[in-house]
Parts: sequence; C-alpha cells; structure tokens
Amino acid sequence: MTTARAYVMHPDDAPGFWQLGNLWRVMATGVQTGNSFCLLDQLVMPDGGGPCTHTHAQDEGLYVVSGHCTFNAGGLTIPAPAGSFVSVPRRTEHSFTVDAPSTQLLNFYLPAGFEIILMGLAHPAERNALPPPGVPLPPRRL
Repeated sequence: MTTARAYVMHPDDAPGFWQLGNLWRVMATGVQTGNSFCLLDQLVMPDGGGPCTHTHAQDEGLYVVSGHCTFNAGGLTIPAPAGSFVSVPRRTEHSFTVDAPSTQLLNFYLPAGFEIILMGLAHPAERNALPPPGVPLPPRRL
C-alpha cells in the first residue's frame, strides 16, 4: 500500500505529454496520492477540438479553468464556461467539444490509474505548450 504525503507540483515542473493535439501536465499520480486519485492539467486544442465519445473505469471530474466547452455526458448536453465543474461517473459515455480559442481543464480521476494509460499512449512534451500539428502516437503504440 502506498502512503500519500504532502507535496507541491508547479505547472512548469510537471511532466508534460502530448496526445491528440493536447498538452497534459501530470500534477498528481497514484504514487503521490496513495492511489486515491490523479490530477491532470490539460491545455486543449482550440475551437472544435475534443475527444470522441468514450468511457473510463474511474470517476472523472473536470474543472474548466479557462475557455469554454460543451460536454455530452449521460444523455445531457452541458455548456461549461470557465469556472464550471462537470462530474462524470465511471463507465458513463461522455465527450466534449471545445468552444473557445484557448481552453484549460483540470481533470481528476478517482481512483488513480488514468495517468498511467495517458503516459503510455502519449509523447513526452518537448515544451510546455500545445503540440505542433501532426504529432503521431508513439511508435510502440501504432
């Protein structure tokens, strides 16, 4: 069993990953939280971007730091401007569309584990910004 300890992670120090046009910064992992949750800071591709309909094995919470998204979750369409919080229970089909030129989300997953999937599917970010267009999946995942 992992024991959680107090710590601080600054955005510029967080491990960054590029996946599907987004920058994900890993702010807290299961190792740091005793596997209770993970926290990811996400800069999302502009206007019209967003994931297709999907599910997670974990409960997911999303806080819109800046920008605007429209979430589709559990049969609901949810406009989410900056300051909004969206809760998506595990195994609930959901997606979202970015409705702004610049959007930042804080995603948390309970319990931890999603960060491991993300890090396995994404490229380590070369800089603390959105990736250039066309960054493919890592070769080991193709």
